[in-house]
Amino acid sequence: MSNVMQRDPTLIPRKPGVFMLINKRRRRVYVAYTSDLQKRSHSLAHMLQNQKTHWSIKDLPKHPAGEFTFQVVEQDVTARSAKKVVELAEEAAAKKGYKVVGGSRSAVPAVTWDGRTMPLTEAMKLARTKAKYITVWRRLDRGWTIAQALGVDAAPARWDPAQTRQRRRRIQSRNPAPPAA
Repeated sequence: MSNVMQRDPTLIPRKPGVFMLINKRRRRVYVAYTSDLQKRSHSLAHMLQNQKTHWSIKDLPKHPAGEFTFQVVEQDVTARSAKKVVELAEEAAAKKGYKVVGGSRSAVPAVTWDGRTMPLTEAMKLARTKAKYITVWRRLDRGWTIAQALGVDAAPARWDPAQTRQRRRRIQSRNPAPPAA
């Protein structure tokens, strides 16, 4: 990551804002909004340095961490005004010859539930799910529908507990355990 960040990460404010993750060598840039610039810079630094961890920007090529710079574009941006700031920053980067990388895997995914787009946490509250946030998020990551992930609809066949029990019984009946000696 950037030399500034390595020297003193507190130089990046704990404020909402728009940032750019820049790879000057390979002419790539990723622009996004975050509710906490400092936390986001830290998580991205971790992602870049430990490439076996969760890669939160799916379209970002896995290049050495030292090639990237985290740059704050604008601080104190509201979530509503962030889209315009991101678009302007992406346009400016593209004019400079950078390829804009997309594919954010947001820390707060937006889902469409009951005809409205909202954060996953809000959909969980509305659905009154008893599942934990990480469980719902992983279900969505596996391709479940939002209703299945929230537990409103039945789980896909592969994940249905009743069908899993039946499948295990069938396998066990075909391969009985050896008699105890």
